Amino acid sequence: MARTGLLDALFDSKLALATACAGAVAIGVLAVVAWSRPDVARDAEPAPARSWDSPLGPGLLAGPVRDMPGPGLDAQVMRDVKIALDDAGHLAPDPALRKLMDAFLVKSERAERQAMATQLRALLQARLRAPAAGEADRLVTDYLAYLGMEEQMRERERFARPDPSGLSDQEIEHLLAWQQQRAQLRQRMLGSAVSRAWFEEEDGRCIAAFEDWRKQGTPQGTDEEGDSVELMLRRRHGAVLEERRNNNAQACAAQIAETMAP
Repeated sequence: MARTGLLDALFDSKLALATACAGAVAIGVLAVVAWSRPDVARDAEPAPARSWDSPLGPGLLAGPVRDMPGPGLDAQVMRDVKIALDDAGHLAPDPALRKLMDAFLVKSERAERQAMATQLRALLQARLRAPAAGEADRLVTDYLAYLGMEEQMRERERFARPDPSGLSDQEIEHLLAWQQQRAQLRQRMLGSAVSRAWFEEEDGRCIAAFEDWRKQGTPQGTDEEGDSVELMLRRRHGAVLEERRNNNAQACAAQIAETMAP
């Protein structure tokens, strides 16, 4: 009887030991599987969304543009790309957007323009979402059409480089007429909002320069009431005023002449 009890105890201890060993092996296997298994939770995390400034409107979608191919691109423009949006997420056609488009479309050769436009569209589509993405694509189309029409206008015009001593009245009238015709073309093809945002300051500066030079050529005392401020400026600043006005008008005239066909 005592021997049977001893055997039972020995059997129970072996069974316990075997159970313990089996449990240890199972734990080890699970540990190996867990260690070698991919991190499912980490892989399941969604890709981060594109970064938009907060709040969304008005905002700027900004960031470096890497490895943009194509000849003639301004590297500084590419590094500083910022696309402005309004409160509703629509495209805001500010001067920075014109500078970006000019880097692709205006500064490239005419034969390369369509290829550069394709690159520009790809950049804008990668950086924007609706509704701004569609608006940007349409603006590229409109701007391409405008540039083509402007080139046709320029091919019909001829502006000689002005005499350093000053523009004649005839030259002033010609330049002002050109400015007006081009402004009307922009209004028609780009719309008033884009025309104002992109060109109003530049055009206004040159129109004012031409008008000031035309006033400079008007004899003193022809209209005492209307020219009182002008007379005061001439008396106070004299030759300095004349030189500044001439320089401003010359700079604008030279800028226009450089864009004309030879």
